[in-house]
Amino acid sequence: MPPGLHAHLAIDPPGPCPVADLTRRTRVTHYRPGEPGEFPAQVVFLTPDDGVPLPRVFDVVVASETLTIARLPSDAPDGVDPSAGADATGSACASASGCCLAWLLGHLPAEPYAIVWDDGSAHLYFAVESSVALTEVLESVRRRGFTVHVRQVSSEETDTAAPVHVIWLDDLTERQIEVMSVAVEMGYFDPNGASAAEVADRIGIAKSTLSGHLRVASEKILSNLF
Repeated sequence: MPPGLHAHLAIDPPGPCPVADLTRRTRVTHYRPGEPGEFPAQVVFLTPDDGVPLPRVFDVVVASETLTIARLPSDAPDGVDPSAGADATGSACASASGCCLAWLLGHLPAEPYAIVWDDGSAHLYFAVESSVALTEVLESVRRRGFTVHVRQVSSEETDTAAPVHVIWLDDLTERQIEVMSVAVEMGYFDPNGASAAEVADRIGIAKSTLSGHLRVASEKILSNLF
């Protein structure tokens, strides 16, 4: 089996989201997205001490001086057909009442193994088989109007004794990440892989532009490894 990838993605809702707003007031300790149309999303957080009432969208189940457990609606965004294609949904998720992330997760090609809310963003952790699978996740998120930032990608051999290679991508632009992903997918860095011209043609940019992106991205990645 080929090496897998572990990815940390930071995702920002396309519009107002009660959970995102809540993370700017207090710490969210647990989040369960629920299942649209089946059971509601659930959020556990430290009870805010700022005296500001919680938005009515939060259906409080248990509340104490230190901890609060609440439910959230997990239906599709208002006016959106859950079976519709990506173009039909787009940023319409902004009209949802806190169900944005739960709705998005139902449309992703892979399921995150962990979800952490912090400072207005949902941090999703994925384990996928290849860079192709990771690219599909990224494209699916973007098609539905969400903003996504790749925070970290690591690769690990199936042999537990093999080293883990961790790459921080905060310094890379979205274009540089795209170029590097396609180059790896097409085997550009392999002796018998695609040429620079073939990779550039696949992306739709000039060969010289590709070379510039690869050079800068490689320098940034190597600076994290050595």
